[in-house]
Amino acid sequence: LAKCEAVQGGTSFIESLPEVKNRSYNRELGKDRHNIELWLKFVAHQDEMFLSLEGGDNSKKTRAERLTSRQLFERKMSILDKAISLNYSCVRLKIERLKIGMHLWDEDKWNVELREVEFKHVNDPEMWQGVLDVLESDTRRFNFVAQVCD
Repeated sequence: LAKCEAVQGGTSFIESLPEVKNRSYNRELGKDRHNIELWLKFVAHQDEMFLSLEGGDNSKKTRAERLTSRQLFERKMSILDKAISLNYSCVRLKIERLKIGMHLWDEDKWNVELREVEFKHVNDPEMWQGVLDVLESDTRRFNFVAQVCD
């Protein structure tokens, strides 16, 4: 039954392995570099890659073999930088980059990046919606007492 599903359009076990999916994303992005949805899926897929590398018996892995969450964010940032270089006017990619940047950059760097996105896309409602969503979810900058008392 599993073979029939794989033949009829289902996903086989091998096709579902994170490394195989990673190669598939790379191949598809090589064909269609302007597919924003595919870039965003590829960035999201890095979480699955991270979990597969972290899975198993971590006690047997050397320190160099373990992937840290910082490395995960850096990998995602690298993918987004490449995607933005090929799709410079895409606001969605830049908003996703700001979300990842919250985990990598200090506050000053993040504010500079935010101002740059705001400046370049000031008339784009998608940018403003994305920025508001990012700010709303940023627990580092949100202070309930300051919001209520001001």
